[in-house]
Order: sequence, then structure tokens, then C-alpha cells
Amino acid sequence: MQNGEFTQKQKYILYGLIMIKLLLGVLFINRLCIDLDEPFSIFHAQKSLTEMNALFFSENNPPLHFWLLHFWIKFFGISPVSVRSLSLLYSLLTIPVLFNLGKILKNSTVGLLLVGLFVFSNFHHSFGLEARTYSLLSLLFSLSLLLLVKSVEHKSWKNSVLFAVVLGLIFYTHYMALLIVPMLFLAFLFSNFPKVSKSDFLHTALVFVLLITLALPLLLPLMARLQHVQDVGTWVPKPQWSELYGVFNKLMNGPGFILVLVAVVLFLIIRQKEFFVALIQTLNKNRKLVLVALCSLGLYFSAFVISKIGNNSVFLDRYLFFVNIGFFALLAWLVDGLKPKFGAWRFVLLVAVIFGFNPLKTHNRESDKLVAYAKQFGGSVVISPPYYDLTFVYHWDQNLFEAGHEKNALFQHEVYPIYDINDIAVIQLKKPIVLVDADSKFVFGEQKIKNQLLQKFTMRESRTFLGNYEVVVFD
Repeated sequence: MQNGEFTQKQKYILYGLIMIKLLLGVLFINRLCIDLDEPFSIFHAQKSLTEMNALFFSENNPPLHFWLLHFWIKFFGISPVSVRSLSLLYSLLTIPVLFNLGKILKNSTVGLLLVGLFVFSNFHHSFGLEARTYSLLSLLFSLSLLLLVKSVEHKSWKNSVLFAVVLGLIFYTHYMALLIVPMLFLAFLFSNFPKVSKSDFLHTALVFVLLITLALPLLLPLMARLQHVQDVGTWVPKPQWSELYGVFNKLMNGPGFILVLVAVVLFLIIRQKEFFVALIQTLNKNRKLVLVALCSLGLYFSAFVISKIGNNSVFLDRYLFFVNIGFFALLAWLVDGLKPKFGAWRFVLLVAVIFGFNPLKTHNRESDKLVAYAKQFGGSVVISPPYYDLTFVYHWDQNLFEAGHEKNALFQHEVYPIYDINDIAVIQLKKPIVLVDADSKFVFGEQKIKNQLLQKFTMRESRTFLGNYEVVVFD
């Protein structure tokens, strides 16, 4: 099959995959409650642009997702379906990008396989629905890979400008851009190596100048965040060597996929040795695919090395899940190369991914149930650690959440986010006292506030919730 061929049957398959992605999104968009970092994004995105922009000097978040969510909220509100539908839209837009990426790498079949692997990826499903920046990052990374492989075929000024703009947008989306953008730029630089013409040099210079120009407005917030990370580090622990496999295992939907992949490779080596050697030789000549594979592998291993030998770790599945797009592209190309008599086996890796697909894989949250339980007692609510207050108030009182509450406003509603019981020592708490412990051991190494309250009050009852959360009621 030639690159340009796209049969009617394949068109229906592509439309079907888009509908499956949409259906999965609609069915599960509200199955998990708003939690973790989502309330932070929603809370600040609903503020004015002036208030919001001041945030980026003190928080580890570039502004693009917040800006887009800000205007989305103005039209659709802050309900779970409203704020998550924007992320679902990013995921749906990623599908035609991936199809065209696979089509340029080889043919329409590779494009369809790549889309199928994306649709049934646990990470792209779960993060593709959360009101955070990750779905947008996947879209931009996919688009950058598409523009990169197009530049290998033919460098055009339009494509080079678009490539620079997309790299700039990645800088405004997530600070993993400090790894992503240099890797993609180097791939663009060497896309025609060793035959580098004057035109190639001019295109690279254009991309560099545009990228620097676009990134300049973000320079001051970026420097402030780098200084902060240098002073206090990141919350991500240093990775163990076993995590090189462990994170990859998660990105590929679990051990079932890895076993099938190993079986396919062994089959090719044992039963189709000459064909396998020819396939590897073909891969070596496919500069476009090599660049996509090297970008993804380079990002994966460089994040590990930097985290292992440096003072600050970034080797975390949610920070790296987008790189599996490159892995999926390589594997789709590999299985499409099977001899015609093994044509049906082209879909074996897709079947393995579907087998490991779990749309509720990240079901580790139930703040809605926690808040409902705490609410029934009345009295004063003490929250530890205090940064859980945004999640708590989102489910407690959305009017208060939308009002852009401050600490004093929460105190008036008998809600006290604190680090230490001495923070509210002069306040007469209304009984019963309800402690919401949102995994405070992660911050303090112990349930600090609970121990302090136990010294002064009698515990009436308690209940635990997913995520190592606990609600304790004191008389």
C-alpha cells in the first residue's frame, strides 16, 4: 500500500475509533470525582487574567492550560463535565494528528494502528479526561512529531514556522518542555544529516529565532521556578533502577502487552530471521521513524538519568506518559511489516493493549464521598494538610469555591486549613470537630494534627477513604 492510499474501509475504521474515544470520554468523564490537582487548575482558571498571571511566578505551572480553561469556564462553568470536556476535546484532536503521523511514517494501516493504541491507552484515557494540562501536552507533542517527520520529507517555510510555534506552545504548557523542546529541536537540526544544505541551515535558524522569541515572555517566571526547585527540590523521589521497566510497563498498559511484544519479536527472530534482519535494515533507512523513536526514547532515558544523578527528580509516569506515542508509532510500523500471510497478526499488539485497558485504572479518589461524610456532622472542619482545601471546598460549597475564597472566608464557614493546631489556638472551635486528614503522612511523616487533637479531645468515630485519606470526628 502506498502512503497516499486510504480505502473506504480504513476511513470507517478511523471514524469508528474517533467515536469510541468520544464514547469512552462521555461515559467516564464524570465517573471519578474532581480531585488531586484538578481543583487547583479550576480555582485559578476562574480568576481574572491579571490575578492568574501573578500565579505563575510562585507555582510550578506554565500558563497556557490555565488561559484556555479560563475562557472555557466563562462559557461552560466549573462542573466536572464542563471543565473536563476541554481535555477530551484535546484528545479527540490528537487522533487525526496521529493518523497522519503513522501515514507519513509508512501507510494508513500504521496510522490506524497508532490511533488504536492511543485510544485504548490507560494513561491517554485517564489524563485525557482530567482538567489538567496533560491532554494538551499530548496533542502538542504529537503535532510536533508530525511536523518533524514532514520536515524530513520536505522543508517548507510554513512547516518550519508551525514547528517553532508548537515548540513554543509546549513551553507554555508544561515545564517538562525543558527536556522536550531541546530534544525535538535537535531532531529537527539533524533531520537531514549528513547532507545539510544551506536551506536546511536557514530553516533551523528560523525555528531557533522564533522559538526564543516566543519563549522570552516566560523567561522570568521560568527563572523563578528554577530557583525555587533548586532551593527546595521537587516532590518526586529519586527513581530506582527497577522503575526503568516499571514506568514503561505502566505506559504500555501492563505486563500483558510486554509479554506479547516479546513473543512477537522472538517469533520474528526464530521463524522469520531473514525477514527480521531485513526489517531492521529498513528501519535504519527510515529517517523519519528513527527520529520519532529517538525523541521518545531520548526523553524517557534522559529524564531517568537526570533524576538519578541530579538533585531534582522528574521521572514520573504522569510527566512522561506522552512519550509512549513514539513507542506506539515504532511498534505499529514493526507489526505492519509482517509478511502478508501473517497480516492478521498486525493487530496482535492492539489486542494486547485493549486486554490491559482499564478505564477506571486511576480510581484512587473519592473526595466527594469524603466531603459528604464530613458534612453530616456540622461543627468545625479542620483540614490537614491545608492545600487540600481547594478540593474540599469544591465539593463542600461551589458558590464559596467560585467566590475565590481566602483563608478568613473559610474560617467564617468553620473550615480551617492548617499545618499546626497552634494556627487556630485562639479560635473557639465548634463541636464536634471534624478532622479531614488528606494523607498528611506524605507531608509530615505522621498524622500530626490528629495526634494534637487526640491530646485535647475524645475521638468519637473515624472513616477511611481511598488515597490514604481519613475523616476523624472528635467530641
